Amino acid sequence: MTMSIGVSLLAMKEKFKALAQKEGFDLVSFLSPANYMTAGTFKEWLDKNFHGEMHYMERHLDAILNVEKIFDGYGTVIVLAANYFTISLKKFWDDPSRGLISKYAWGRDYHKVLKKKLKRILRETGLNGRIYVDTGPILERELAYRAGFGWIGKNAMLINRKLGSYLFLAEVILKEKLEPDEEKFEPDLCYSCTRCIDACPTNAIVEPRIIDATRCIGYLTVEYRGIISEDLREKMGNWVFGCDICQEVCPYNQKIKPSNIEDFQPREGLLAPPLRELLTLTRDEFEKKFQGTPVRRSRYEGFIRNVIIAAGNSGKRDLKPILEKLLKSGIDLWIPHIKWALERLA
Repeated sequence: MTMSIGVSLLAMKEKFKALAQKEGFDLVSFLSPANYMTAGTFKEWLDKNFHGEMHYMERHLDAILNVEKIFDGYGTVIVLAANYFTISLKKFWDDPSRGLISKYAWGRDYHKVLKKKLKRILRETGLNGRIYVDTGPILERELAYRAGFGWIGKNAMLINRKLGSYLFLAEVILKEKLEPDEEKFEPDLCYSCTRCIDACPTNAIVEPRIIDATRCIGYLTVEYRGIISEDLREKMGNWVFGCDICQEVCPYNQKIKPSNIEDFQPREGLLAPPLRELLTLTRDEFEKKFQGTPVRRSRYEGFIRNVIIAAGNSGKRDLKPILEKLLKSGIDLWIPHIKWALERLA
């Protein structure tokens, strides 16, 4: 009877892996629940206020330091990774008339895409689990590192020697206790390379693997809701949502295969759209254009604030009439950024 159960669980594990591959996941590994190795480092990062206004991370701290609260009653942690690379954005870098959007936001919202896939897998295998996709008190990069998916690069991203760093990570914690895979720890293959550190325009990588989010363009354009300081605006260039600079310059991202997940392919109008077009978006047009994508996370006011800054950095004086019209909107968040942009274009 015991042997039958063992064989059944082993078959279930193999079925899960096969279904994950069919759904487009590039990497999958089974781990035993264990304390986090980097919980202390995460706390130090929070203590330095490098997380900015992402206060949900503070709320997760207790669970991360006392990980048994998450894994209580669960026997297995499944870690998965899905490649989302499609094309390089470098060819648009020299066109200041366009707004740059990070790759992860070109297609459908990855949270929904991956959760739907994992729910389907759980349903087909009959396993009982909770799904996490970039949510909850899960140190997913550490779990991916323990799973042998790669190493943590100097830009704090997980890097796989074959797939690069354009990877979405997801986790499923199962009630069932399945045989864990052997933990494999990839060596640090960044060596003496500092391309990501040197390329960051805002010096957000304060030291290898430590990011000051309050200076990161990805944080400023997505999570931050306030007035961006003048010393950072010029350095933001024409990024209007997210930033891929530290990944685009990474040697491991130069020759990687495109994603085979259709939902991650660039949606029409999201691949470096003209700033003129973005500046004139109404609230309803914004909601319609970016429906179902991560871009909506920045909200209308925040997104247009980002576009205004990009316009100020563009050198395109023909955008001044649009900015002057926006100045009459009465939206407090926009006004200081518009005045700054008009001065730059003058």
